Amino acid sequence: MNANYTLKAVFKSLVHDIAIIRIISPAVINQGSNLSINVTIENQGDFKEIFNLTVYLNTTPIEIKTISLESGALTTLNFIWNTTGFAEGKYVLSAWIAPVLEETEILDNKKSISMEIVTISFEGPFYWRSIEYWVVQFGRKRRAICLVSNY
Repeated sequence: MNANYTLKAVFKSLVHDIAIIRIISPAVINQGSNLSINVTIENQGDFKEIFNLTVYLNTTPIEIKTISLESGALTTLNFIWNTTGFAEGKYVLSAWIAPVLEETEILDNKKSISMEIVTISFEGPFYWRSIEYWVVQFGRKRRAICLVSNY
């Protein structure tokens, strides 16, 4: 008996790929206040990775965290940064992950957003209250933050 068989095999290359999905932070902050920065990252590769995530204000690093992330995992990290000592003005807030060993898809290793430091001053008693709520706009859920005075 003579039988011919055709064997087809599909090979997938295993990859190393860490990505920054988004940065969320208020666009305007009062000078001297704490700024909350949320950075969402994902391990889009096939291996567990250990890497550093650095958050910058323009070119100044403001915090570095070492992260261990399983393949396929997504996580959001919170950074708190005090704006004391930084001048009023517009800045670029960035998050960057140095490429891990053998990573080739590095365009998604950095994300940036714009923000501004301002000085707000009032005479007399004045209290800030932050209100956060979710709105639906064009079929997408969006976060809105309002600062309300109470005096």
